[in-house]
Amino acid sequence: MTKEKIKNFIDFRFVPLKKRTYITRILLFWLFNIPFYFFDKFSVTAGIVFSVINVFSSVLFIRLVITKAATKEAKFLSEGIAYTYYSAVCLIAGFIALSFPNGYNFLLLFILILIYLLCAALYFLLVLKNIRKDIYNEKKAGAGGKSFIAPFTGGLLGISAGRLFSSVFSSQELSFYIISACLLFMSYILSICYISFIRLYFLKNLSKCQN
Repeated sequence: MTKEKIKNFIDFRFVPLKKRTYITRILLFWLFNIPFYFFDKFSVTAGIVFSVINVFSSVLFIRLVITKAATKEAKFLSEGIAYTYYSAVCLIAGFIALSFPNGYNFLLLFILILIYLLCAALYFLLVLKNIRKDIYNEKKAGAGGKSFIAPFTGGLLGISAGRLFSSVFSSQELSFYIISACLLFMSYILSICYISFIRLYFLKNLSKCQN
């Protein structure tokens, strides 16, 4: 990968964030965390973990607003944190919904996390491939169009699996599985935004890249 191709990737459709966007994301962190406190012990534990993450994220975002809100570094860092958080919330909420009818199976959670990481790894490889092909050059048509394949496929697999087993369960159980499938689908879709961490890494190390 040449420095020019990496720079095209970093600059691809970049628009500076406004300060109110950071504040909105802080509010959404805490808003999305509230439902976890209204269910069982595992859900409350997850809520506490997310609350701790929220404290550090909120402090960091406030610091970004004060110091460098409009910079690429601030945008990539905040987007990476925000969408990874939203994705993780949807993943855990999907697991909780999936577990409501029959109790928790933490092997299932492990499998869901593995699928999530597999999608992320495939997406990472796809992004690197696109950079080498200079797909993120804004002068070329269709830039970045393939970037949604891996997580989108993961979400479809989750929904397909839910529909495959739907005939086995009662209507009440099915409602939980549908909710779970939607949340897992959202988790896999939102996971694509960890591309911001990749952009941040290249931004920090652009001077070390070859010409």
